[in-house]
Amino acid sequence: MPERTIRRVLFTSYPNGYLIVDRETWLNYSMTGEEYEYIRCLVSQLLDEKGNILCIVNQSLNFKTGVSTYVPTVYRMFLDFILEYNIKDGMFVDLLLTDVIRRGGESTPISPKRLSVAEMEIKPKDSRGVSVPSIGLLVSTEFSDEYYSNLTMEINKAYGYGIYTGTWVLLRKLFENLIIDLLSVRYGMAEIELFFDKNKGYHLNLSTLISNLKLKTSDFNMFTKGFDEDFFKFLENLRGKAGASAHSLEIIPNPKLFETWKDSINQYSQLMLYVIQKVKDANKLAK
Repeated sequence: MPERTIRRVLFTSYPNGYLIVDRETWLNYSMTGEEYEYIRCLVSQLLDEKGNILCIVNQSLNFKTGVSTYVPTVYRMFLDFILEYNIKDGMFVDLLLTDVIRRGGESTPISPKRLSVAEMEIKPKDSRGVSVPSIGLLVSTEFSDEYYSNLTMEINKAYGYGIYTGTWVLLRKLFENLIIDLLSVRYGMAEIELFFDKNKGYHLNLSTLISNLKLKTSDFNMFTKGFDEDFFKFLENLRGKAGASAHSLEIIPNPKLFETWKDSINQYSQLMLYVIQKVKDANKLAK
């Protein structure tokens, strides 16, 4: 995943606002500020100076590169974007730099492909305009894989907005996929029945995945001793609560459960990510 950052909007004169591009990025990608050069970004949301979410954008936009007398390396914001979202001096834009587009449509991806969570706690307001306490990030594990990066971003947004039932359902999806990846990298097609139902054409449910991983725990002992009773108790509790939320629409009214489980969520997601990588490394050496 390309670098994600929260950038402050600056204005010299309305409507020619710009966002600062750091000199390292400018030089690394040989930006020139020429007429046909753009930076493509995924704009996630707009925030005020206190970190309150003003609105969700979720648009891929091109920003013209250029050089300012005030800031040596900048990319200018399109006028229609400024007008559409009523961008004002001092706002913050939460965005993801994806690639540089040059004359003729040539595209250069921006790397490193790593999600950097901004050092700003989100204090959003719910649909009634009521402030939600700043409770930070629920999932702080950093994933290089784009799917997991996007999923954890969605989890943290749901958590920040106080959508706790949805947060549980998304957490279930996170750990469900981590188990699938663990089993698939360890056993592959030779034992595909551990994580995939070939007759029905879809992955097994979380309950069955947990049971299969538990049966194969000894096969992972060379990589970790962390797949212990506490680990499986965490997965079972997550399965039970999220499963209930998904099927009977049980409402989770407050973040108390998450406050209790936050450390475990990050401890075990990091552990599973670590083991997945270790198995991949072992597979390479075995070839």
